[in-house]
Amino acid sequence: NLADSRFNAAELEAMGYAGVRVLPLILDLDTLRAAPDRRTLREFNDGRVNVLFVGRCAPNKGLEDLLSAFACFQQGVERRSRLHPGRAPPS
Repeated sequence: NLADSRFNAAELEAMGYAGVRVLPLILDLDTLRAAPDRRTLREFNDGRVNVLFVGRCAPNKGLEDLLSAFACFQQGVERRSRLHPGRAPPS
């Protein structure tokens, strides 16, 4: 049994799973240092605030909370904003 953090491992152990090991997520720093995609920059560099959601669209992920929070942000903080899901880089 694997978990991505000690916190998640403890939750699994509390649910009765034995021998839970932590396998941390791997961060590819070379990808972070790469030049940004020009097409993406042109698409989103229009003065609007971009709020990025990264995660699965599943009932347990609280998407209703995300939408409510974004609506409050857009109405009360920054009207020129947009919420969009993450996406794979262009090929």
